[in-house]
Amino acid sequence: MMDDPSGCTPEATAFEHETHPKLRACYREGKKEDPNLEGTIKILLTFDARGKRTVKTEDITLPKAVATCMTHVIATTPFPGGKRCVGKSLTFPIKFPSR
Repeated sequence: MMDDPSGCTPEATAFEHETHPKLRACYREGKKEDPNLEGTIKILLTFDARGKRTVKTEDITLPKAVATCMTHVIATTPFPGGKRCVGKSLTFPIKFPSR
């Protein structure tokens, strides 16, 4: 197990479990427009000295509406452990369909 004195890893894992169904919902909405929908997005979540998060995206091949929905999920889902992740960046590489 990784040494993580800040306690960020368990918080990040819990956050990932919390957001996964919401991200899949974004994908399902996109599939209504394009049944063959596939693509990627990398969402970067960074915490400042107060634990406030900043969200950035890169490597987007999903349609704009789907990418916007997923970014909104990451930006608005509560992350109570943000103060334990100060100075850390979390990367969520998302690929649909997941294989």
